[in-house]
Amino acid sequence: MVYLSAISVLILSYLIGSIPIGLLAVKLHTGKDIRKICSDRTGTTNALRVAGSTIAIVTLLLDELKGASAVWLARKLLPMEKARIVVFCQLFAIFGHNYSII
Repeated sequence: MVYLSAISVLILSYLIGSIPIGLLAVKLHTGKDIRKICSDRTGTTNALRVAGSTIAIVTLLLDELKGASAVWLARKLLPMEKARIVVFCQLFAIFGHNYSII
């Protein structure tokens, strides 16, 4: 049962990391698709180039929150597990951020 919970938390961490905050923030603010402008990435630097500093700060903070929420999720759902799963959840969130399914 613990293994199923750990796998579920890892998948959720990947999915949380896959949320393209930069894409959503720029799309809501300017209506542009950030993936088709400048570096074709959805990160903070490209959000700064396309939409300005306010949207870049929002992107940065919410991207950081994705990693923090993956750790919080792991600690909340698997309180008895060792710290190893927390590290893997953060890695899966980073992997989801870099290689999003969207």
